[in-house]
Amino acid sequence: MSHDAAPVHPATPPSRLLRHLAQEAATTQDPRAWARAVCLAAAHQACRGQPADAPVSLEQVRTACGPGLHPEVACWLILSEGILQWCLSGAHRGYARMRGAHALAMAVGADAAACCAAWMALLEFEAGQYDRMIEHLTEVFEHARAGDHLARAKAALVIACCHHLVRNDRDARQWYQRCRQLCATVGDEATTGAVFHSMARGHLAQLRLQDAFGRVEARELDQVRQEVSNTVTFDLMTGNNIRQSWNELLQARLALLAGEPAQARDHYRKALTSDLSAPCAIGAAVELAWCEARLAPDQVHAIWDDIRIRYPSFPEKLATDERACVEMRMAALAELADAKEEHANHLSRAQAAQAAHARFCEELRPRIAVFG
Repeated sequence: MSHDAAPVHPATPPSRLLRHLAQEAATTQDPRAWARAVCLAAAHQACRGQPADAPVSLEQVRTACGPGLHPEVACWLILSEGILQWCLSGAHRGYARMRGAHALAMAVGADAAACCAAWMALLEFEAGQYDRMIEHLTEVFEHARAGDHLARAKAALVIACCHHLVRNDRDARQWYQRCRQLCATVGDEATTGAVFHSMARGHLAQLRLQDAFGRVEARELDQVRQEVSNTVTFDLMTGNNIRQSWNELLQARLALLAGEPAQARDHYRKALTSDLSAPCAIGAAVELAWCEARLAPDQVHAIWDDIRIRYPSFPEKLATDERACVEMRMAALAELADAKEEHANHLSRAQAAQAAHARFCEELRPRIAVFG
């Protein structure tokens, strides 16, 4: 078998992890170790927002290893293909491939099992499937070897995000720090960037809910402003554009909280021209309408009529905290438009969603506490 295939040729300076994988691919005499290194390098580059070379690298693995792939190689290859699809097209495309890799890895006891489980935990978290997420997190710690820093870092990130979601802020910080330490050990820039993003995203989600039903303290606004700056700056420094739409959304939400509707409007417009998920796009559209209503009071009735026709109701799968924020923003728009009945209806639904989110947090807290 030829070892000519290099993992990828990055457009920006490679991370330490990428350099290590490239060296391993170039020097190992073990075909399975070579395939693992090439697949992980391709996936890592895709997660850094530079996926162009990844399909070529993965095809080289498939060609070099020939028909009847060894199960271990197949696990890494299918997982990396799923990660690439996730980076390019969103979780709905990558999910099937990663689930297939996970099923195969668990069936044959492959070394890839922990990494597959960690990625599945992340996807289930993003989908709001917390039962399956916890199952996969448990699998990570059952199957991860002591030196499997990539799988452990991804699992730590998911646990941190869960703690952030239910407002266990101290535990969230500890798990974010654990994730960053694991990333630093192997030089994993992609997951380090995801930590900065998740910290800003999670904190903004808390403050949006707080702002919907009260007010945000200046010190918290200053803190989240720094967190948003950290994620945008880190992505610019590392050449990572995979979160470009999300960064626009974060900046829009920050500007809205800061009472800067013109800046928020501009960021929302940019975010809505990109590949936002449906739930995020709903919230962005409603908050954009609010910004436009604040900036053009004489157009309030037309803006209200447009948004209420577009969104007469919201999907049942909308997360409880997101539903509370969006319903409250709709209530505020209805009030501006003097639509008293619709104001009352949206306000009632917002309060019900807020109560449902509080119950959800109470139920999830003890379930994630088992991970320490």
